Amino acid sequence: MDITHPVYRFYAERVIRKLMECTAHRKCVIGFQVDNETKYYGTAGKNVQEKFVKYLRRKFNNDLDAMNHEFGLDYWSNRINAWEDFPDVRGTINGSLGAEFEKFQRTLVDEFLSWQADIVNEYRREDQFITHNFDFEWRGYSYGVQPDVNHYHAAKALTIAGTDIYHPTQDDLTGAEIAFGGDMTRSLKRDNYLVLETEAGIKWTSKVILQTAVVLLGFGMNLGVIFETGKQSLPIIVCTITTSLVLAWIMKKVLKVPSNTSILVGVGSSICGGSAIAATAPVIDADDDEICF
Repeated sequence: MDITHPVYRFYAERVIRKLMECTAHRKCVIGFQVDNETKYYGTAGKNVQEKFVKYLRRKFNNDLDAMNHEFGLDYWSNRINAWEDFPDVRGTINGSLGAEFEKFQRTLVDEFLSWQADIVNEYRREDQFITHNFDFEWRGYSYGVQPDVNHYHAAKALTIAGTDIYHPTQDDLTGAEIAFGGDMTRSLKRDNYLVLETEAGIKWTSKVILQTAVVLLGFGMNLGVIFETGKQSLPIIVCTITTSLVLAWIMKKVLKVPSNTSILVGVGSSICGGSAIAATAPVIDADDDEICF
């Protein structure tokens, strides 16, 4: 994906402007998020290679000798004698030149978000903010500096910083993950920030609080009333639950829905909605994505 390509930019601008025309004037719209977890996506095609050469020419004031000396290109006959002969940087054996190219690639994100923010600024009101959901390095959870974006530079186009933090849960959560993500994001604009994506975090609640509440609720029930009512309504209950579970099973087969999801849909539809789903999830070892579905 080349976020610098003029054809991509042409159609992206049309979409952005149409969205702004439809939403900016509405009182209920309090702000705008430009793009989503933007990175440079490894883009390194001809268009980007040409931009990199222009970037180096500005950096070294068109002085080839200074550029060759800075990156040690005289070593192993890597010297470049004309800007027009600059080779494709991908796969270079020169670590410093490769690092400079990655640094340049990160600036593509800065320019891309700034370009979008400029369009949004043409339409937004003074009381409407502009944000972006910066993410972090992924280690099975959000932690560490994102290598594909310079958050500090990219955040200059925003009025308030935003982040996506998917942290570990339960015993795996040390607190350092939340503290790191929060401190990093707060420092971008030296102000409060928005958490635009995070985990639902319902595992502990569903396994402990909900199950305990159900048990305590049982102590307040009148067994005589339960048996009397049950005799009359049991056939209807059995038919309703059976029908719902069968339909969920058919949905699984026809729509290729995962087993856990179909079970949760079945019990949620036939019993008591969210409570039934939350109570069933730990029994079938459903993950958060399946529960939230």
